[in-house]
Amino acid sequence: MGGGYDYFCLSDAEKEYWTSNEAKIPKPFVWKTNYGLYSMRANISASMTLAIFLIGICLSGIYAGELSHRTEDLILCTKTGKETIAAAKLISGGLFSAVVGGILFIAVNSPHVIFNGFNGWDTACQLIIPFTSYPYTSGKMVLVCFGVYMLASVLAGAIAMFLSCVLKNMVASAGVICGTVFVDLFFTIPHRFRVLSQMRFLTPIQVLINGSMTDPRLVHIGEHFLGTYQTAAILYVVLICVFCMLTYQAYMRVKR
Repeated sequence: MGGGYDYFCLSDAEKEYWTSNEAKIPKPFVWKTNYGLYSMRANISASMTLAIFLIGICLSGIYAGELSHRTEDLILCTKTGKETIAAAKLISGGLFSAVVGGILFIAVNSPHVIFNGFNGWDTACQLIIPFTSYPYTSGKMVLVCFGVYMLASVLAGAIAMFLSCVLKNMVASAGVICGTVFVDLFFTIPHRFRVLSQMRFLTPIQVLINGSMTDPRLVHIGEHFLGTYQTAAILYVVLICVFCMLTYQAYMRVKR
């Protein structure tokens, strides 16, 4: 991995961090058949792309649908009022996003487990992604990706609900989500623009591709370093909370 340090313009502290991590990787590597794991790892990003499309389209009308069906005035006349409705929609939207993401993940990856079993889950992840310095087993790598994947699914739902509430148009909300996905798939930023490029690798689709495992750029928080997956997990939780609060406030300001 050392040859890529200069390419990613790493600081001396980052180089020292990865050198210490590489020392924790068990050597020599013991090879085991891992075709199932390799296929699962390659399919996670594709599952994320499909999940975002489905979540964005299905949740685009969760708030905008009130206008198209002319039910916004009826909701204002109910006993519970908008507060309960707003909270119920946020919770149901989050649960829907998690369920959709989970179902797609299982549907795409379960055949690999069925036909290949758990062979190779205890081997070093370097057998699947050679140029990574994470001291993970292959099984742990998949579980880490699954955790980030589920958070990203809920984040996609939170963004879709926010757009539905703000734009008040189902087609526009779904269009923004789908358009953003297409841009994310084909748009790149050179590594020399470190901050922008690093942010680019934190999007839900890009963080789950194999290249993110080999990205050695870290985020500094005090004396601690966060890798790509750690940063993404924390960032997604924060963004989920932010978008939920913004959606709630925007919904409560409409026809109070």
